[in-house]
Amino acid sequence: MPCKVVVLANTLSVEFEGALADILLEALDGDGIAVSAGAACASGAVHASRSLLAMGRSPEQARASLRFSVGLGNDESQIERVLSVLPDRVARVREQAQP
Repeated sequence: MPCKVVVLANTLSVEFEGALADILLEALDGDGIAVSAGAACASGAVHASRSLLAMGRSPEQARASLRFSVGLGNDESQIERVLSVLPDRVARVREQAQP
């Protein structure tokens, strides 16, 4: 699964080439997985994350990025679930994007 990754202690930003983050976000939401498409300071925005743009990502790359965050309320089983669901959802979103 080709992707670019930016990591903080509890936050992971992943760019999924060929998949729009807002569509992927909806697909994961349907599985009960909460992620964000953009930076924390731009939650709910439909435009490219200013934070990712400032880090040198193109608007297209920023719009293909999801942010995963973990905290005290998360456990290993939740992370395992995301990892088990994510590859299929990314593949489906990429297929939908093909002309």
